[in-house]
Amino acid sequence: MHNRWPGLARAFLGTLVLCALATAGCDDKAETGGAADDSASQAGSAVGAEFQPARPIPNMHPWLSWARLRLGMSSFDLSQAYNAPEGRGDGFIRVSQNFGAAVNQFITFDRPVNEAGEKDEDAPLRKLVCAFYRDELFRLIDRREGIDAAAVEVFFNECAEKFGDGYLETLGGAQWTWRDEEEDITVTFTQDNASEKLMTAQLEITHMPSWRAWQAYNRDWAAKHEQ
Repeated sequence: MHNRWPGLARAFLGTLVLCALATAGCDDKAETGGAADDSASQAGSAVGAEFQPARPIPNMHPWLSWARLRLGMSSFDLSQAYNAPEGRGDGFIRVSQNFGAAVNQFITFDRPVNEAGEKDEDAPLRKLVCAFYRDELFRLIDRREGIDAAAVEVFFNECAEKFGDGYLETLGGAQWTWRDEEEDITVTFTQDNASEKLMTAQLEITHMPSWRAWQAYNRDWAAKHEQ
């Protein structure tokens, strides 16, 4: 058990905005086979030098893997890990959001079935948000909604076991961050403290050089596609 509260009462911060991928102006579409993956790869090869990351995603790093995924993998690799013909997989749905060399893939896991044989809409909901740039996964978000404080603590402890005890509290009682300055990798755990019985928590793993290049590319793409 990892104590995140040394001499500090839990802060009541209300509902936090936990997912901040810039996807304005993009249409959701279900993936159909390999077509979306191929187009993402082709778009990535056309990115100009001004939109290249300052450094590549490292091949080997213990922080880069989570939930059967790994930063640096291609969209095809993701489709093998979470196979979803026509957008429907075994226990989840997967949709993509495409804008040139940047692609977001959203994996939403099914809620459990209740005694009546229907989906329990009150059960917690888990989503993976996978951001690709130049057909490389550079940001992975594991978001869990509708969980209680005990489940949040279990989630955080899973993260601490993997990423270690070297985290910093970057938002009082609500956010903790691990940083590898040498490889420029950031891991962030954020939780919503509005209610101990109904909370949202998420883990973000980000390769920062790719994120900065993605931001520049995204601004340029949005400007060129304004209507």
